[in-house]
Amino acid sequence: MVRFLALSVIFVLSCVSATLASTDRHEFGKVRNMLNQTNASQTNESVALSPIPYNETENIDRVSQHDAALIRSTRDLLSWLIQRLSGFIYDDAFDIVNFSNQARSLLKELSQITHWVEVAQFENKDILRQLSFAKEMFSSMLEAAKTTSFYATDGPGQDLVCKLIQLNVRLFALYDYRGLPDIRQYAYVHTLYGLILKLDMLEKNFKQVRKIPAIVHLMFTSQMEQARGRLELLAGYTTQA
Repeated sequence: MVRFLALSVIFVLSCVSATLASTDRHEFGKVRNMLNQTNASQTNESVALSPIPYNETENIDRVSQHDAALIRSTRDLLSWLIQRLSGFIYDDAFDIVNFSNQARSLLKELSQITHWVEVAQFENKDILRQLSFAKEMFSSMLEAAKTTSFYATDGPGQDLVCKLIQLNVRLFALYDYRGLPDIRQYAYVHTLYGLILKLDMLEKNFKQVRKIPAIVHLMFTSQMEQARGRLELLAGYTTQA
């Protein structure tokens, strides 16, 4: 039954994926409403549903085709969302203001996609990885926006914390829309090497600052660990670049 409910929205999802290039926030909102209406109507009608005779072989083929279409559409939706998130990241900065203004709608879109992935009970590893990456990316950007505003005041080491937070978000720009390191990017290795040098310089400068409050030191250490972990993962793909 759950699979039936998921497949019932394939037409809506397919329409979305066919117009991703021109979809804006208002259009996605309309799609979200359609999905909610579909979910509600299917839930209300599910009690009255009765088994329909079918040829087992034909049904397996039909379900497989529908599953494939649903996976493609969901992948397109996630790619579109990740692309939107990437639009807030520039070569040397994270556009906190515009991200913060759109964070609520972005969260709604991410939650809607997450809901349908759960309803469809996906076991596709690519979709699950892509969804996990979108969640991590959004959460990191949201935390960065909040944390930067807190540390954007004069104080020992606080400016370095803000720069490190910006660098951490910048690392997401080195991934593609599948949630994998984008080794096809122009100068991938050069960009990665430059970010490693920046990270080392930030750490060196931070160690030279005196009388750093404990909370600032803890935040810097936490952000540094995140950055080192992501850089290590990204660097592991350089042999393929």
